[in-house]
Amino acid sequence: IVGTPTASSHAATKSYVDSSLQTSPTWTVSGNNVYNSNSGNVGIGTTVPGYKFDVNGTGSFANTVIVGTPTASSHAATKSYVDSAVTGGTVTKALACDGDATCEMNGADLKGTGSITGVVKLTVATIDPLYRIGGVNYSTYVPSIAGQVREEFSGRGKTVKSGKNYRYLLDFSSTPQGSDLWLWHQAVEFSRDTVEAVATPYGQAASIWYEIVQAQTNADGTRTGADKLIFYSDKPVEFSFRLTGYRHDWREWPVKAKDQTEKATFVLP
Repeated sequence: IVGTPTASSHAATKSYVDSSLQTSPTWTVSGNNVYNSNSGNVGIGTTVPGYKFDVNGTGSFANTVIVGTPTASSHAATKSYVDSAVTGGTVTKALACDGDATCEMNGADLKGTGSITGVVKLTVATIDPLYRIGGVNYSTYVPSIAGQVREEFSGRGKTVKSGKNYRYLLDFSSTPQGSDLWLWHQAVEFSRDTVEAVATPYGQAASIWYEIVQAQTNADGTRTGADKLIFYSDKPVEFSFRLTGYRHDWREWPVKAKDQTEKATFVLP
């Protein structure tokens, strides 16, 4: 409870506020509502409001803000407008998403440094990292692999004398953490059935073959030994190699797509 205010710094009583509003030439009290009878605009932070309610500054709304249907690019969009544009793909270059979170890019143009992240699977016809050299664009199409999801690594090595033959050892227990080869090994299911190697001798003809040695998993979950891939040759030789391994989750990505209703990007009879 406060007294009747007599100075501008005094707290105002309800009766003083009600009386002031009733006698104000622009504000009218009607029950619990207060409205402005001025036919012009109301400005906050501006002396020249250009709209019915013009705020020059920030605002905070604890509850829902209701707006009309947008007709210009600078207008706030309603939920119904956004839902219609996204699910129906009615907006030029829109991203259309179904209820199961499967989305279609209808000519979307992603430029600059933007990234697509958190996507489980991309279904596209062709991946083309476009290079621009000397003012001319050149396509560098990404090859696809028929079958389960796989990871690849390429490198070079040189076989040295070991017993009756020559060999080059990849011991994954001593591969530096964070290296490309370490990452490849971490990503794949390493076994004779899920890893393949192709080797090509450099500078001379030579016979090269390989062997996969898999660490043993004990009953308690511990592992004995180390995963190894050993290249052998009939003479000392420098060579290049490519490793292809099934990714650890390859069983989740069968050759026959799980969703047969998904729109295909390449159709054959």
